[in-house]
Formats: sequence, structure tokens, C-alpha cells
Amino acid sequence: MSRVITAIYPTRNNRRINIAINDSYAFTVEKALGEKYSLVKGMEVSEELEKILKSEDEKQKLQERVLRKLARRAHSKYEIRQYIRKQISKLTFEEKIPKDNTSDEWEEAIITFLDTYDYLDDVSYATSVIRSKRSSKSPFEMRGYLRQKGVNSQDIETALQEEELNPTAVVRELIEKKIRQLKHKNLSVSDMRRKIVQYLTRKGFRYGTIIEVLEELL
Repeated sequence: MSRVITAIYPTRNNRRINIAINDSYAFTVEKALGEKYSLVKGMEVSEELEKILKSEDEKQKLQERVLRKLARRAHSKYEIRQYIRKQISKLTFEEKIPKDNTSDEWEEAIITFLDTYDYLDDVSYATSVIRSKRSSKSPFEMRGYLRQKGVNSQDIETALQEEELNPTAVVRELIEKKIRQLKHKNLSVSDMRRKIVQYLTRKGFRYGTIIEVLEELL
């Protein structure tokens, strides 16, 4: 029995269309996808074409979820790849993805789209991270954090150079904060200095910078 489109009608948001085959609801896809495949009443739709339409629709929905995620805040390319893989893993591949498609192809297609329209830029991402953490983290800590997010060393160093960090100013701010925290503990000056040096050394600041600022403040 042939499978013929007998009705096409929009959803409430008017961005998607419902497709009826042989007078029964069959599936829903993005309106743009319907235009791409020239879906019209009276058109025959094979089971294979229906599967392809559903697959492309799922990929488009995933791409839109990724765009919404990037709209909330910047992410590294590695983070977005991990997110895409996690979302794909939730799909039932036998039902959603045709045999000639793979999760890797979905991932690369979405990443290529994001790269083409400059949605992904690890230098910009690293710069935004550095700006948000510059008052509390050492360059050493920021390098470690960004490496965990999959940003390569070259992009990290480029971002650090662009931001022209002032470790001395950060050390000063952290020491002042630490002094306020330790004052109520009735520590001697030498004990307070020792705790502050240990704290800032663990954070990756240079010993010489720490001592220089400590001499001024304590």
C-alpha cells in the first residue's frame, strides 16, 4: 500500500508541521525541513524517507539545544562535544538514525555549523573565564582549569597575554581578604604570614610576589 501525505498542518508555535499519511498522523518536523524536502499533500513518503526526516529533525532539535546552551554562557569546544555526545546517547538510534548515519557524523555536522558561524572560539572562551576569575585565581590555577575544559595550551596562553594579568594586584587583594579572615583567630604575625604564604603558594602564585606584598601589608 502506498504511503501518501493527506494533510500538512502547523503546530501551535508555527515553526513545526504535522504530517498525516493516509489520513493518520505520522510525525512532526521543522517547517524548514518540510520545505527542504518539498513535502506537499499527495506526495508519496517511503518508510526510508520518513526515517530520514525524523533523523534530520532530531539533529536540528539537538543543534537548537546546543545554541540555547551557548546563549546562556560561553563553553569550550570540548565541553560542547561532550554535551552533544551525551544528548545523542539518549536517543534510540535504531528508531532515530538511518543506517547510513552515525553519532560521529551528527557531532561533526553540528560542530561544523557552530564553527562556520563563530559560535565556538576557545580563545574567546578562555578570555571570558580569565576575566571572571582574575581577582581570585592565579595564572597557574586558570591554566589548570582551562586545560580541564579541553582548551589547548596555545589558546590559553593567547588569552592570558590578551588579558595582561597583574598577579601582584591579585595577591594583594587575596592577602587583604585572608588577613581579615585570620584576625579573629588571635594568631601571631609570623603564624599569620606562614598561613598566608602556604595558601597563596598552593594557588600557584610566585613566592617572591607573595613576600613582596606581605612586607607591605603585614
